[in-house]
Amino acid sequence: MRTIAKYALPVLGALAAVAIAAPAQAKQPDGGVQDRAATDVTNEDASATCVYGVPASSSVKTYAAVAALGTSRSYDVDESFASTHAVGSAMPQYIRVQLEPWGSGLTAKRIPPQNLYMSPGSAPNDYASFKCQYACNGTPGCVSFFGRFVHVNSTTAHFECLTFGALLDEGAFTSESKNVANGGFNKLCD
Repeated sequence: MRTIAKYALPVLGALAAVAIAAPAQAKQPDGGVQDRAATDVTNEDASATCVYGVPASSSVKTYAAVAALGTSRSYDVDESFASTHAVGSAMPQYIRVQLEPWGSGLTAKRIPPQNLYMSPGSAPNDYASFKCQYACNGTPGCVSFFGRFVHVNSTTAHFECLTFGALLDEGAFTSESKNVANGGFNKLCD
């Protein structure tokens, strides 16, 4: 029995490593799959409706995060991608926010009477992504979404969700933006 256990753990560990390192697959509407990284969806794959990968977070369970464009948070969805693939309408989160430098990131705070502090990776920021997931799930044909802070450092600053009928990839983004990205997310296959 000890011999089996002695060899079983390394074998299981190796299988887990292979599963984690395996590339994601984009699922086609006909049920076929094509190997690729979760963020490597090209225009030739315009018919893909979901990706295989890891959930973005514990509250955004049915979507995979799309790799950000560079290291800056000042990126956005390219206007041509948005106009071609938008489904539904932009869903603003009516939490007025003001972004301020704080530590190594940005902090967004709700305008009085209540303060809600938000920073990249914080629970309220994750909650905003959850709300975008909810919007996408309720929009027929939606397979991806993008969250962003718009009108930053103004009295009209707010968080907004954009929903799309095509999967996002780095070609869907532009680095020229005054908005602050929360990120893009592609629907995970069941």
